[in-house]
Amino acid sequence: MVTTVKSSKDGHEWFEATGEGGEQLEELAQDNARLSGSDLAALAEETQQVIWGEFVGSGPMQSDKAWVTIRAVDSTFYEIDTDDETVLSKISSTYKDVRTGDTTITSWLSDRSGE
Repeated sequence: MVTTVKSSKDGHEWFEATGEGGEQLEELAQDNARLSGSDLAALAEETQQVIWGEFVGSGPMQSDKAWVTIRAVDSTFYEIDTDDETVLSKISSTYKDVRTGDTTITSWLSDRSGE
């Protein structure tokens, strides 16, 4: 599912991405659209950068349960939420700057009060 990043303030949410695929992702996010992994990968190929956005993946047998959530935060970092150790291992082996935390970071949302 492609969705917006929601603020702790009611009514504030964002999805922003660049490139042709990014424009399509922005439209999908407004409807919390569900799409296949292969369709998402095709749009990602046409996306230059995801600045704000959230992607929630679920398994084929448990489509109502989140398997992994990836949240793009102000083009600065990604939050990954999953219990799947294989996913976490793959991320750690692919990216250089990976940090772990116990809770979701929420302070960055309050800094966008002017938008």
